[in-house]
Amino acid sequence: MVSSSHEALHRIFQQEPGLFARVARNLGVAFPPPVGTTQAADLWRHLMAVDLSFFQSQTAQQLRAEGEVKGQTKAVLVLLGHRGVEVGEEDRERIVGCGDTGVLDVWLKRALTARSAAEVFAPADGPGTAD
Repeated sequence: MVSSSHEALHRIFQQEPGLFARVARNLGVAFPPPVGTTQAADLWRHLMAVDLSFFQSQTAQQLRAEGEVKGQTKAVLVLLGHRGVEVGEEDRERIVGCGDTGVLDVWLKRALTARSAAEVFAPADGPGTAD
């Protein structure tokens, strides 16, 4: 725990940084000379000037969408496999071939409780659920 005298010195040195340097010098504590921040500032300016438009481009959006589809596809297959639900080659191709994230969301939710691949692909139960 920090003592009150330590806290008092901390506040004094915050308000009077030159005092700290003089006290340290009188106590024989040597500090290396200050290093300029010019290089760091220049590097930071350069980094911030990098063109980030690619990440907002149509290509980047398409790549993100493809990645989302692949992730959902994998999630459906891993979940079914983990639950011991047998997925035939035709069903696997159907899942992998689906590019609609809405449909994959429905299949993923159904895979949580499905006892067969047929239950995952069952027709929609009502409005708002798509296949």
